[in-house]
Amino acid sequence: MREYECKSILSRFTANIT
Repeated sequence: MREYECKSILSRFTANIT
């Protein structure tokens, strides 16, 4: 997995929680 993909998924994941 590419770094930017990881950050994109992470930001989407955290946005889902909040």
